[in-house]
Amino acid sequence: MYRYVLSIAVFVAASLVLAMLFCLVINVSIERIGFVSKDGETRITGTARLVGVNEADVQNPLGLITKVQADATIKVSEAIVVTFMTDAPRQEKLAELVNLGFVLRENGILTSRLAFKDGQFTVNGKPFSPVGQAQ
Repeated sequence: MYRYVLSIAVFVAASLVLAMLFCLVINVSIERIGFVSKDGETRITGTARLVGVNEADVQNPLGLITKVQADATIKVSEAIVVTFMTDAPRQEKLAELVNLGFVLRENGILTSRLAFKDGQFTVNGKPFSPVGQAQ
């Protein structure tokens, strides 16, 4: 489940970046994406912006990635996650992410803050490589 929510967040962030690149929008904000079920609530909020863009940057759109500053906060009821993580390997992976500080657990809510700034992807302020974590 957490991988699914992370995938949604990455998709939302990528969509924001593409919208900025093709529409030359400088700031984009998602106030809230969420759903409520009998097991609790899931909420995603985020912003993305291009910082310090000049005319030369527009000539090389791939180079704009270094100008992107984006963040998203994901909050998921732990009860929702538990319904999807019924096998031991998934439960162990969640426990590992909590122990590493990539997922914060507080009052039955799992929270992560994802950020991309200066070409660095972080989760809860810690450097994060999705490739190294997705197993």
